[in-house]
Amino acid sequence: MTTREPKCVYWKRKGAESVASQIAGLTDQQELKFWQEQTQRLKLLQAGIRQRLKQPAPAIEV
Repeated sequence: MTTREPKCVYWKRKGAESVASQIAGLTDQQELKFWQEQTQRLKLLQAGIRQRLKQPAPAIEV
């Protein structure tokens, strides 16, 4: 009987594999730049989500 891994473990492993393939063969400087760009992208995404959450929900007309 085989045991399936939890989905959270599966997604973590898939994410790690994806990142590993993206940074494979990069120099230290290129890898640093990659992580700086990804961090900036994440910060912008998070800021956009925060902005949307601050806006009041639209009124529903009945």
